[in-house]
Formats: sequence, structure tokens, C-alpha cells
Amino acid sequence: AGVAGTLFKTQGNDLRLQARHARLGALDGVLGLQLDDSEFSADGTEAYAPYSRTRSSAAFAHEELATAWGKLSAGARLESVQVESFGTPGVARFTPATRSFNPGSYALGALWNVASEWQLTSNLSWNERAPRHYELYANGEHVATKAEEIGNPELGKERSTNVDLGAAWKRGAHRAQLQLFQHQFSNYISLEGADLTTSPPQYTYTQVQARFVGAELSGNARLLDAQHKLDLALRADTVRAENSSTGQPLPRIAPQRVGATLVWSRAAWGARLGVDRY
Repeated sequence: AGVAGTLFKTQGNDLRLQARHARLGALDGVLGLQLDDSEFSADGTEAYAPYSRTRSSAAFAHEELATAWGKLSAGARLESVQVESFGTPGVARFTPATRSFNPGSYALGALWNVASEWQLTSNLSWNERAPRHYELYANGEHVATKAEEIGNPELGKERSTNVDLGAAWKRGAHRAQLQLFQHQFSNYISLEGADLTTSPPQYTYTQVQARFVGAELSGNARLLDAQHKLDLALRADTVRAENSSTGQPLPRIAPQRVGATLVWSRAAWGARLGVDRY
């Protein structure tokens, strides 16, 4: 009716420091620190989450070892995360609370140059993620989704084991890449239906066993290679995400995407025209 029902505010600061160390024989890598501090508030009739603050600090490292046939890589990231709810003035259902988490993530990878134009890749990782503020503390109607969303302050870290296999081909400006992946979650944070008979229906953030299986395909074809250059970039991906315990699809997962873009360039000028279907 011409007047905002609720005022949402998000503000934050982040700092990332990264240093590449001197090569140690065939070993090359980076070390880093990352600090994040963000605050969220919502005032008005559509406030479904309380005032909150999320602070995190992380240290990470990524190393690559060159070999005669390609390279090996390894990475690690250790975090400390604090998610704090301050409640909301005048709203009794929001109460102050604080949760702290210490996620850790680790990854191994390999790249194999099987031929002059072909590469094969594989990656294995173990990831942990701290719940977001609304996953912990939401309690009210989320008007944008026409649903009542209820957080769970007892949520634990989300954990997953991930593997992907890839193949890439390149010849001049022509290239193509295919990636297959699977993510296995022991406690995926999902927004599950609790009572769908109410108006609005009620959903709660719940941890469930889950599996994501999918593929990503991309490529580029050079259509014109003269003073004017014209490329056709193609992309597509698909994923099936399901609750491993029930076999039901997980909510809010885009199942297929496909797109194409024409890219023109000449000297310092360029233009793009693309379309995507979701």
C-alpha cells in the first residue's frame, strides 16, 4: 500500500590476506587468513528472523605439486564461527542466544595431462559448514516464500563428503569440459515441511541425510577468427538432490539449467548476447 511493511538491513566487513610462498622444488602454494563480521536486522510486520551477528575467522592453505604427468593438489581450511541472536525489540518470540562452531574442510585433487589436448581431473573433499543465522533462529512468516519458517537453535555443523571427476579438451580457441559430481551429506540442513495444513504452511530447518548427484558441461566454439572474432559459449548443468532416508527430492534445488552466449570482439571492443533457461 505504498508503505514498506518491514525494513531489512545487512551490513558487514571482511578481510582476506593471502601470501604465496617461495617455490620448494616442485611445490607451490598459498597461505591465508580470512575474517568476516556481518550484522542482520529486520523491523516491521514481516520480520521472520531476529537481530543477529555472525563473526568468523579462518586460516587456509592450498598446495600444488607439479609432476611429469600433471599435478597433485591439497587444501585445508579451519574456521571459528560465532552466530549470535539479540532478539528483536517488541517481539517476544525472539530470544537472545549464541552458538559457536569450529568447521574444518580438507581437499585432495589430481590433474592428468593424458594427451596434448586432453586433461582428466579428480577431486575428493570433506567439508563442514556452520548453520546460518536464519537456519538457527528464524521464527515467523517469510512473506517472500509464503511460508512460516522455523529455525532450530540446536543444529550442528553440516558435513559432507564430495567427489568429482572431470575431462577437458582444448584446441586453440575451441574447448569443452565435462564434470560429474556426487555430494554425500550426513546432516544436510534442509527446510522441511512440518505442517502443510496451516495458512501459511509451516516449515522447519531440519538436518537430514542427503545425496546430490549431477553433471556440468561447458564449451566454446570459435565461429569467426579474423579482425572480428565471434565465439559461441555453451553451458548446461543438472543435479538430483534427495533425502537419502526417504528418497524424496530436497526442496528449492534447481534441477536443470542450460544457456548459450555469442561473444564478439575486435581489438579493445567486445559485446555479448546470451540466454539462459532455468
